[in-house]
Amino acid sequence: MTKKEKIPCSCPYCDTPLFEDISGCKPCSVKVVYCHKCGKPLPKDASYCPQCGQARPDDKRE
Repeated sequence: MTKKEKIPCSCPYCDTPLFEDISGCKPCSVKVVYCHKCGKPLPKDASYCPQCGQARPDDKRE
């Protein structure tokens, strides 16, 4: 079994460099939600990932 590689990315609000295992951005104090498919940070109000199109897992809309 291999560990998932960390994907470098930026906070979608302040562009601070982050890694997918970080759940929040310290400089701007927001919770960052990541796409379960591609690992990129999701915009706050997104119902799907703008990078890969994967539906947000906590989106209750059908």
